[in-house]
Amino acid sequence: MDEERLSPQVAEAYDCMAAVFDKVTKEASMLAHYQKQMLEHNLALEKLNASFDEVQSRLERVAAVKPRRNLDLS
Repeated sequence: MDEERLSPQVAEAYDCMAAVFDKVTKEASMLAHYQKQMLEHNLALEKLNASFDEVQSRLERVAAVKPRRNLDLS
């Protein structure tokens, strides 16, 4: 539409809508970026959890095989 033919109120409304659309577009881009970061962090936490579980399992196997010493603390 040609803004020269629009009334001032309509032109102002279109400008307002354009500003709102621009703001929403920027916020959507930011949210997409944050979602990508959250997925990356989630993957890192899953890997960390798997590593922790592996270490815990190894420690349990070592504890089951290794004889315990009786410590006399008196």
